[in-house]
Amino acid sequence: MLLALLTLGIGAAVGFGAWSLSETQRIRRLIKRARTFTLEALGEGRAGRIIGTARVHRETVVAPLTGRTCVYYIAEVGVPGGGKASDWQTIVSEEHGVLFAVEDATGRALVDAASARLALDYDLHAQSTSLDEPSELQRAFLQRHRCDPTNRALLYREAIIADGETIAVLGSATRELDPDALPTEAYRGNLPTRLRFTSSRRHPLVISDHASTTRITRPTA
Repeated sequence: MLLALLTLGIGAAVGFGAWSLSETQRIRRLIKRARTFTLEALGEGRAGRIIGTARVHRETVVAPLTGRTCVYYIAEVGVPGGGKASDWQTIVSEEHGVLFAVEDATGRALVDAASARLALDYDLHAQSTSLDEPSELQRAFLQRHRCDPTNRALLYREAIIADGETIAVLGSATRELDPDALPTEAYRGNLPTRLRFTSSRRHPLVISDHASTTRITRPTA
């Protein structure tokens, strides 16, 4: 099931630097302060942080600026907005992902990040100018969003959650029937179940791949 696609048009450009940085810091701080559990110990209904490995469930998506296969991406294009490198205005922002899994030594759970708050590391930083033209992937991304790169400097950045990447998931999981597993006790009619993380009003889902959020600083329950 594909997650919602978010696009901010050129006319809706917003200041990126200060707002995004403070939001990212808030998310990371929230995760780091949370108690860490294993999937087995967390179980259903309890809120806590899981540190595990992101895994493909059924589908993948392709990050538009690099062509990398992943389960979630954030791609942004901006224009310089000040003297500092971080002072730029976002003119295009796109997020896209699919249902994926997180696993640790004790189990595996699905993660539905449709309404989650994410603080991902941007591992692509690039730029184009009137002299250094956009790459083929950059140009295709710009054309899809009706953004003309002619005679202007543009900045690009991209973050992904890749299969096999260590992530931190803060939230509460619910238990559901697992249609992908065989009954463990068929003669009793007991069907196997699985955990699924989704965002709720009581327990908003928060996800990060930053090293500070995936480091265990207190004993794990």
